Amino acid sequence: MTNILKFQLFLLIVFQLVLLPAQEVKDNFLLNPQGDTVYLKPVPLSEITSNIESAYDKIKKAEEGLIPAKEFLKFDSLYSAALKGLDSLKAVIIAKEEYSIKEINDKLNKWGNYSKILDTWNEKIKNRIKVLETHLFDLQVLSESWRLTLSGAKEGGVPDNVLSSATDLIKKINQIDSELKSAQTEALRKQNNITELRLIADEVITYFNTTRVKLQADFFRQDSPPLWAAADSSANLSNIKSQFNETLNQNQRKLIEFYESNSTTLLVHFLIFLALWIGFYFLHKQVIEITKEESSTNLNKSKYVVSKHSLSALILSLFISIWLYQTMVSVVNDIFQLFYLIIAILFLPGYIDKRLKTILYSLLALLIINEYQLFIPGKSLIARIFLLVESVLTVWILFKISSRSYFISQTLEKYKWGVLLKFIPIFYLFIGISIIGNIFGLVNLSILLDNTVVNALINLIILILVVMVLNRTLTILLRTSFFQKSNIIKNNLRTIEKNTFSVVHVIAVLLWFRSILKLLGVLPALNEWFNEAIQTSWKIGNSTIDVGGIINFILVIIGTSIFIRIVKSLLKDELYPRIKLPRGVPGAISMIVGYVLVGYGIFIALGAAGVNLSQFGLIAGALGVGIGFGLQGIVANFIAGLVLAFERPIQVGDTIKVGTMMGDVLSIGVRSCTIKTFDGLEVIIPNSTLITNDVTNFTLSDRKRRRDINVGVAYGTDPHVVMELMKKVANDHPEVQKIPAPWVLFDGFGDSSLDFRLRIWTTMDTGMTTKSDVTIAIYDALNKAGITIPFPQQDLYIKSLPGSNDEMKPATKKKIATKEKSDTTDKDENKN
Repeated sequence: MTNILKFQLFLLIVFQLVLLPAQEVKDNFLLNPQGDTVYLKPVPLSEITSNIESAYDKIKKAEEGLIPAKEFLKFDSLYSAALKGLDSLKAVIIAKEEYSIKEINDKLNKWGNYSKILDTWNEKIKNRIKVLETHLFDLQVLSESWRLTLSGAKEGGVPDNVLSSATDLIKKINQIDSELKSAQTEALRKQNNITELRLIADEVITYFNTTRVKLQADFFRQDSPPLWAAADSSANLSNIKSQFNETLNQNQRKLIEFYESNSTTLLVHFLIFLALWIGFYFLHKQVIEITKEESSTNLNKSKYVVSKHSLSALILSLFISIWLYQTMVSVVNDIFQLFYLIIAILFLPGYIDKRLKTILYSLLALLIINEYQLFIPGKSLIARIFLLVESVLTVWILFKISSRSYFISQTLEKYKWGVLLKFIPIFYLFIGISIIGNIFGLVNLSILLDNTVVNALINLIILILVVMVLNRTLTILLRTSFFQKSNIIKNNLRTIEKNTFSVVHVIAVLLWFRSILKLLGVLPALNEWFNEAIQTSWKIGNSTIDVGGIINFILVIIGTSIFIRIVKSLLKDELYPRIKLPRGVPGAISMIVGYVLVGYGIFIALGAAGVNLSQFGLIAGALGVGIGFGLQGIVANFIAGLVLAFERPIQVGDTIKVGTMMGDVLSIGVRSCTIKTFDGLEVIIPNSTLITNDVTNFTLSDRKRRRDINVGVAYGTDPHVVMELMKKVANDHPEVQKIPAPWVLFDGFGDSSLDFRLRIWTTMDTGMTTKSDVTIAIYDALNKAGITIPFPQQDLYIKSLPGSNDEMKPATKKKIATKEKSDTTDKDENKN
């Protein structure tokens, strides 16, 4: 029994000494805002004094976090004014009974801008709350650590002055902690205020979206009496004057509001215009020098564009306003359209054809009529008559544009705008419906379709101006001395121009088509439909595939392929010519870079497609098994391609012989190499064949090749003279290498000649022609020196046969000179 008690007492002591302290350490931890565990430890007694100073530094940093940004100090006054202003605007908006599409779009832009401002404030407040949370946590850790330190210091007999310093430190920490919590509460209150304002903005935006949907649904409903019964009292002069003044005042207020809310942006816009003007001014000086060296129609057109410094700068700077301003009210947009038409009247006739002025003045009249309708009651008789006149003028303009007998359609096709002529029948349909709708009382539909066609035509002129300036400016820029330093631009000037012009045209057409959809009011619905469409998904096993992921995958693959081509071009044309690398190394670098970029692009594409890359190892393993069984040949060729890249036994441009096939290497790819034979055939050879079979490389270390020329001269000729003659001829030829020098050998005594051999070294590319040239030169030199090149000779002995009449006569010896393929020799032989 005693032993049992002793054992229990032993277990109790062990529990107190081990488990309880461990539990104490386990309890002394905190979780930071990121969810990580931070363990609390007391400061060692010997380090208390030195750590007090560092603790006060942390407190000072937390105190700095208490100071809000200057904009936060004005928040309460701004909030009160914003709440009052938004509430009053909301009341005015809801009180108005009817809105036009243009007014609805203006309001949506305005309130959408309010929402963006509120979102910006909300993000700032969120960031401030995060900063305060971080400081609060740091102070909490500091407070708990020093609380443990103070407790241990009291037990360890630390001096009173140190204990007093630690106590004051904890009090300071608690004070700052309290102030931080108050600041956090204030930030949360402000966040709630922002949410309150955002709810008002969302309510107004929802109201206008609903109003626009209702208005669009009523387009095919008669909203006015027929034109023949439309006379009413609203068309009198006083009502028109009142409407005119009211609309004028509204536009003035909109302009003032636009200026006040975009004063800084307007200054930036002006500076952009100024920079563009200066750029065009200096570019005009460059174009004078360029046109002296090269003259063409394109350059002359480019010179004309660049010479119009102010107009070209204004065209581009006005176009930038699409992205420069957060909100663009309709009155500002109309002013910009007016500027563009005036610029077009001054610019395009000199660039294209002077007869274009008639169409441009007509478009200017259309814009004025269209804007004037805003100043009179929208559905009054006079407004509908203006609308009818506008429709008729639009039909005339469309006829002039589409008529094959008129120059405009030909000009559009010449400048690659012919695709836009396909929209002319649709515009005819719109105007026809607009005229019918106006006559029979569907005024809202008539205004919508008429405005769509008029603004589409004006936007077309704007895009033609912008594309013209961009393309012609690029034509000059690419020919300046600065850009001509680039080998890519110098070697691919026409290709770069053609591709860039095509991309600019495509973007312009898409922007124009988007503007038509926006004018018709169907763009928001299409955006919503597209967003829903790309979220369509399918479940395949545990994986989910959606349309958006597929689109992202395709776009990333296309972008990667374009990027790879650009990188390879930069390496080939810009980097390699400027640095000295061993032959074959540039090709190997390009191949490896291509492999890396392809792999990285596929990895990004899979991530963009929504593939769970954490499971990619399992997928790779499964693919490895499949590759091992089904794609052995392809993998072998791929690995062989890597071996060729690193070992470089052959490079692009080498002359090689594989089996019985001989030719030049055109390319070394991932799977195979392309070789062009001397007969002009292009042969595809798998990479593994080049690794496993015997390959003769005639140009591995250099492109020198030895050629032998055999020459025989008649007996009796001085060999020394022949050797000197042959050597001189070889040295005089420019394609014969000086090192190694030409070498002449006396081979020996032939049957009919003294035989010599000339050995020369030439490049692989010119070897055959050089050998031919030297051989002809040797012949001419020998002929000039009177040295004969003999032909083969034979001695023929004729002996009489036994029993003939000449049996008793002695044998006669005759020497007969024979020449191969000689008619004379044949006759002599027959005679003998």
